[in-house]
Amino acid sequence: MGVVQDWWITIRNLTYGFVVLVALYYSFLIMFRMKISPQAVISIESAIPKLVIAVLLITFSYAIAGFAVDLMYVITGIFAYTIGATSQGFYGTAIWSLFVGTLGGFGWTVYVVAYIIMTIVAIVFALISFIFSSLTNLLAGVVLGAAIGGVLMAILSTMLPIIGTALLLLVLFYIFKTTAVLIKAVVGIFLAVIFAPLQILLGLFSQGSGFGPWLKGLIANLAVFPVILVLLILAINFMAQSVNVSTATYVQNSMFTDVWKTLLPGLINFSNKGVWVPPLLGDGWGGLIFMGASLYILFMIPKATEIAKGIVSGKGIPEGTAIGEATAFAGGMMAQNFGNKLSSLAEDPTKIRLPNLSRIPLLRNIKPEDIGSLLGSAHNWGLQKRTWSPPK
Repeated sequence: MGVVQDWWITIRNLTYGFVVLVALYYSFLIMFRMKISPQAVISIESAIPKLVIAVLLITFSYAIAGFAVDLMYVITGIFAYTIGATSQGFYGTAIWSLFVGTLGGFGWTVYVVAYIIMTIVAIVFALISFIFSSLTNLLAGVVLGAAIGGVLMAILSTMLPIIGTALLLLVLFYIFKTTAVLIKAVVGIFLAVIFAPLQILLGLFSQGSGFGPWLKGLIANLAVFPVILVLLILAINFMAQSVNVSTATYVQNSMFTDVWKTLLPGLINFSNKGVWVPPLLGDGWGGLIFMGASLYILFMIPKATEIAKGIVSGKGIPEGTAIGEATAFAGGMMAQNFGNKLSSLAEDPTKIRLPNLSRIPLLRNIKPEDIGSLLGSAHNWGLQKRTWSPPK
């Protein structure tokens, strides 16, 4: 980050000038004994330590950022080599090569090409396997005539290009979106390092700025890369299993296994164990289940990074994610049920059971008519808001 360091030095020197102004500002506050709260007055004992600590953090902010980046590499390396040492088919060096961008000499490009090839093969064979398996179960004991076979092949030849093209476009879109998320995280790290001195200095005036929020934001952006690495490994393994399960009837499994091992050595764990098919689905769903799981993981990568950044930065799960939307929906339903209860009480006041308010001094003068008028207002509001729609 040499270019970033040059910009950081410029901002740091500028911040040192602002530190002098802040020291003058504190000196005037101490001279005039300004109150920092209704019970406390600013003093040298409270102002000088804050200023000294801020100057130290400003001076070493670049080193702290470099340590955080190195720590991210160390944690990811421990994860990669632990998986390689404890799981069959995985190599720690391969996972590490994918993370640092040296896989096959092209890094991310090799993964994208391999995933697209797997998706094409999985779409073709998973759909063919599912359709023929379903027809076999449906027409058990019945010999298909030439006409039925011709209609079936015509339907397959029409559906496969349409479905395949749509899924491939979605895959390409989310691959570009994942790349954009990675670039956005890199830009966020660069900006956090460059403007670290100013943000730390602003912590002397505002609780929303300072060293703590700056460090949380930096770690949140750094956490994006290990999270995406794990999801990418899961996505390509599920897609490889989809190909192996779907092609088991038509092609020798070792053919595609050798291809995947050549493209992505040490990144795929091939398993010959049986596939569990959930109830109500029937036979022929193995390839589609693995393909759907892989695509779902790929599609959720941008949302997963938002969740990781929200948790690390202390902001919680964002509402734009699937979990946040579900939480907002549940909260809206609870509010609607509460409003309906108020409306029903206003329509039939006999259902109201008032507690003995005379025991509470502040509530002795409250009359039932006052509560009735309040419920009537709530009822009118409930009629206006009767139709509820989920948040957008």
